[in-house]
Amino acid sequence: MFNGAKNDYVNIDTILEQVLKNRGLKEPKKYIESINEGAEHSYTLLKNIDVAFKRFMQAIDGDEHIHIIVDSDPDGYASATMLYSYTTKELEYSNISFSLHTFKQHGITSDITIPPETKLLIVPDAGSHDYEQHKQLKEQGIDTIVLDHHE
Repeated sequence: MFNGAKNDYVNIDTILEQVLKNRGLKEPKKYIESINEGAEHSYTLLKNIDVAFKRFMQAIDGDEHIHIIVDSDPDGYASATMLYSYTTKELEYSNISFSLHTFKQHGITSDITIPPETKLLIVPDAGSHDYEQHKQLKEQGIDTIVLDHHE
């Protein structure tokens, strides 16, 4: 995880290994390798995941306000909950908020209010096609990380 020093980031592989070790797995590296042998795609195949991770940690370092949009389906709630819980409990970071949709909606929609102090918006399980909203947010000085399984 985060070592606490400015710009001192740990490789994501190390984080996963440590989590598995903390959960009692004796050989986490061997376990990860066996899973990745065709059973699942490696996170390293995700486009710009390293850039997203660095931006996320820069927000933490700089005590920037992070806002999460919770997508209105079960995997949206699950992914947003995991992100929020990890950030607040493991990283002990409190400058974070979230929004829920008012109806069954997905992504960056007009029913969502993004707090004005937000510097980083994270959209788990949605946002892949919200190009115009991404552009508008960038013009307002808000970076966006989309964590979506759609192309």
